[in-house]
Amino acid sequence: MRCIPKNLVANTVADCLLSPDGFPPSAGYSLTLALRGAGVADVASTASVEDDAHIISFPLDLQAGRYYWQLFAVIGGNNYLIESGALSVSANLLHEGAGFDGRTDAEKGLDAVEACLAGKASKDQLSYSIKGRTLTRYSVDELLKLKAYFICLVRKERGIKPKPVRVRL
Repeated sequence: MRCIPKNLVANTVADCLLSPDGFPPSAGYSLTLALRGAGVADVASTASVEDDAHIISFPLDLQAGRYYWQLFAVIGGNNYLIESGALSVSANLLHEGAGFDGRTDAEKGLDAVEACLAGKASKDQLSYSIKGRTLTRYSVDELLKLKAYFICLVRKERGIKPKPVRVRL
């Protein structure tokens, strides 16, 4: 039954044809898709008469970001949870201007840590104080741990499974 995509592009037409077992439109059921995250939307289905199925049309005005969703069958004021999941809405580049940065927060963090590591060769002092103001920097070990953390996040976002660790005894 899965038709709800994992990824959408904002301001782009996207429809799903759903036929959940036991909840056909011919029996009086409708579907409601609740989306919560970067924005909020509740989408009611329309009936597809020829297929005895439901059509969900995603709103064009969804903001870019991560959303969690729940799909409900509705009849007589009762809601039945059918399925739930998450989806990501990407920015539509046709609506973005110069200077657009499409990196995720994890990618930005990884780039910042790598830039900091590159600058460590010339700035090896961990902290200093001038006129009562103190600045503290990360050590190389701390930055390497942070880099490994962000690499794991970026790989997870991209759907790359972690490599197995092999141990020889």
